Amino acid sequence: MKSTITTVIALLVYACSVSAQVNTDNSTDQPTPSYFQQVYFSIWGPTAFAGVNYDIRFTGKENGIGARAGLGVIPQYVEYRTINGSKQRTEYRPTILSIPFGLNYVIGKKKHFVEVGGGMTYLTGDSLWYDDVTTTYTWLGWWGVNYRLNMRNRISMRAGLSGFISSEFGSKLSSRIPVPEWSIGYRF
Repeated sequence: MKSTITTVIALLVYACSVSAQVNTDNSTDQPTPSYFQQVYFSIWGPTAFAGVNYDIRFTGKENGIGARAGLGVIPQYVEYRTINGSKQRTEYRPTILSIPFGLNYVIGKKKHFVEVGGGMTYLTGDSLWYDDVTTTYTWLGWWGVNYRLNMRNRISMRAGLSGFISSEFGSKLSSRIPVPEWSIGYRF
């Protein structure tokens, strides 16, 4: 009986010493994955109304230089102008597609980042809100400053300001006032 108790105690001591040497810290076993690509739905910003964008970091990390491209839509609307003191319908505007693309730089650590970028947006039609000159298409320059929050479950949210620059820079209100931008996306 004495030898059985001694054997059990020896096995317990041995088991405890072996389990004490097992590394349970997962941060050293596997590096934290870096999700440097994302797809997101955005409101305003470079899509000019609403759209879906793809974003990639060229560094292979969640920060650094990268690019974004997307496809957006501006719904149909009617424009009115005040002529001789009365509000008159001036033009019907059909639905317009927007194709934004540009470069951006992301700075930050862990889950908090700041994104600064610029690029061009092509509109498949004319929008008097942005440009009076063209009639079948519009090219807009854009800039943006956003805060990015990357959550643990690969969800990313962005909020910030974007501005447009058109060939009518200075004469159009849209060229002088930045618009808010908000997006939610998935990182992979």
